[in-house]
Amino acid sequence: MIQWSDFNGLTDLISAQQKSYQNFTDIITTLLERIPNSLIKFSIHGEIRQEPVIAIPLSFIARFTNLQKLVFKFYSNEFYKDFNRLQYSIFPEVQSLRLSMKCPRNELLIKFLENNGKNLKELYFEGNNNYSLNLAIIELLPNLRNLSTRIDYYEFKTLELILINCQYLESIKVFGVNYLCIDVKDISEKVKKYSPKIKLIFS
Repeated sequence: MIQWSDFNGLTDLISAQQKSYQNFTDIITTLLERIPNSLIKFSIHGEIRQEPVIAIPLSFIARFTNLQKLVFKFYSNEFYKDFNRLQYSIFPEVQSLRLSMKCPRNELLIKFLENNGKNLKELYFEGNNNYSLNLAIIELLPNLRNLSTRIDYYEFKTLELILINCQYLESIKVFGVNYLCIDVKDISEKVKKYSPKIKLIFS
C-alpha cells in the first residue's frame, strides 16, 4: 500500500527543486510515475503545515483501475480541489472508500458514488451535512456492509431508510456521539427495530 505520508521530506524537496519545477504538481507527478498501475490500496494523508494550503493533485489516481481500497485523510477541504476531476473516474474493483476528517463537496462525492458505489462494501466518512449523502447511500450502494458516518437530528430520519434498503448492512459506526442533537438511545432503538442483527458502534 502506498501512502501519501510515505513521501517524507517532500516539503524540503519542493524547496530544493524550485528552480527545476514550476509548481508542486510537477514534482508530485514525477514521483507518482513510479507507482505501478496494479496498485490495489492507496492512502493519501494531507496535513495543514503552512498557509496557504497546497492542493494535492488527485486525478492521477484514475489510472489505478485495480484499486480495492481508497483512503483520504485530509484536515482541510482545500486538499479536495482536484476531486472535481476524480469524481468521473471508474474503479471497477473498489470495495472500500474512507474519507477521514474532511470530505469533498457533496455533489462531487455523490457523482463518484454513482460511478463506483455498486461494489462498495465499506463507506467511512466523518464530514458534516451528510443528509444528501445518506440518501445517496440508499440508492447507490446496494451491497454496503459497513457504514461509518455522523447522524444528527436532520440525518436521523434517513437512518430508517438506510436500515430498510441496505439489506446486506452488517455494522454502523456513528461519530461524534458527544455532540449529537439526538439521544443515542433513539438510534439504538431504531437499529434494533429494523435491523437487530446489525452491530452498532458509537465513537
